[in-house]
Amino acid sequence: ATATLTIGPQTGTYPAVVAYFQQRRFYAYTLNQPDTYFGSQPGAFTNFDTRVPPIDTDAITGNPWSVQVNGIQFMVAVSGGLVVLTGLEAYFLTGQGGSAFSPQPISPASQSAQPQGFNGCSPTVPPVRIYQDVLYLQAKGTTYRNFSFNISLNTYTGDDITQNSTQLFNGFLIGEHAWCEEPARVLWAKRSDGCLLSLTWVKPEKVAGWARHDTNGTFESVCSVTEPPVDALYVATQRQIGDHTPYIVERMNDRIWATIEDAWCVDCGFAYPQEEPAATLLASSPTGLGSLTGVTGLVGGTGYSAATTARVVDDNGKGPGAGAIAAVTVLAGVITAITFPTPGAGYVNPQLIIED
Repeated sequence: ATATLTIGPQTGTYPAVVAYFQQRRFYAYTLNQPDTYFGSQPGAFTNFDTRVPPIDTDAITGNPWSVQVNGIQFMVAVSGGLVVLTGLEAYFLTGQGGSAFSPQPISPASQSAQPQGFNGCSPTVPPVRIYQDVLYLQAKGTTYRNFSFNISLNTYTGDDITQNSTQLFNGFLIGEHAWCEEPARVLWAKRSDGCLLSLTWVKPEKVAGWARHDTNGTFESVCSVTEPPVDALYVATQRQIGDHTPYIVERMNDRIWATIEDAWCVDCGFAYPQEEPAATLLASSPTGLGSLTGVTGLVGGTGYSAATTARVVDDNGKGPGAGAIAAVTVLAGVITAITFPTPGAGYVNPQLIIED
């Protein structure tokens, strides 16, 4: 028996896109074949061998299906198939006769790429799968679409979810985004001018609200990191600090506060550990709660003798205060000062009674 060894191209074969579907690893978008996908054997992610004739468990190669070379930008596995997003269109890849309601296994002899939407996907901003929907940035970088199954049309559609907030997108491009599912289900997107946009997305409640977020500086990058129980948003910013404009990695506060003292609402803040032993400080009287420390608004009167004394009653004798001893200073018949050598404690409504 003899065999022929065929050596393929040595350059332009590295893929730019990867996905997993039906136990196969899929690659796509090589420089030589930007519209072609390659699927491994099931359960063998590094085995791309085929036979002649092929069998169902052989590796898969899908030939271009478009009249234009638009390039496969991303692939996302959804219920029933693999969503293939190109620079101009979207396809639903499954086995022959398959659909969202009736998934079919894909094999070398059973492949079906059904066109779904005709809105291309950004080549640099990956789509986000949110439950059964796929949110993606359109190829021109200014419109977000929700790629979801429409039961009445029996097809996947890409609805524009920015149409009510076009003022936030006109004239700008989106460079990155990050999905933070918990606690508030927010998609954060970095705009080309350094501004940050947020989309609150709760589809079952028909909530899709965009907002703009400015800062003292510019946002340069965003990412989401799962830190149970939240998905924390980390941002890279550039700020003017003194004579310098450093890049800073910052973490957005979760806004889950047990007490008001836990609130952290600043543009950019640093938290340092306390260098001294922890202490509890309480504002109070220097000598104790309800103690008497002096008299204000003293009207000294006239004709008082040196034998003049003063005593303190609290709330006409009904209050809890007790123990204060007053010292009276009389000069030329005028009371010039009243002090409290013993301040007492517990006074709520103290009154002085002068006796001569």
